Amino acid sequence: MTINRRAYLAGEVDFDTYYLAVADAIGREPLARIVRQIVPIDVLRVRLAADPHLNNIPLGGWDRRDAEVRHLVSRNGLAVMAVSWNGHLTPNTICWSVSDSVCVLKAAARALVAA
Repeated sequence: MTINRRAYLAGEVDFDTYYLAVADAIGREPLARIVRQIVPIDVLRVRLAADPHLNNIPLGGWDRRDAEVRHLVSRNGLAVMAVSWNGHLTPNTICWSVSDSVCVLKAAARALVAA
């Protein structure tokens, strides 16, 4: 099965599967560095144990990292859009929102704890 936005929206792949595929296209290590700036790993483990959605970390902490994530996305735009939109947009178009940044960071945070 191909992991892309269409499959995610159709319920064929779950949230973490989709956003980790996006994280792989962006680069997991730079995303892990951003996550560690938001919350130390020991605190992240505790927060994740209490809430798998990480809603117990203030949204502003995730939102403030949007510019950094967008920079990473722009560096790897074609790879990200290949996963995110599966070729439905022109090659020069990158569709990204603050919520995409938050979602990819939270998926990367869960993967970081699991590693």
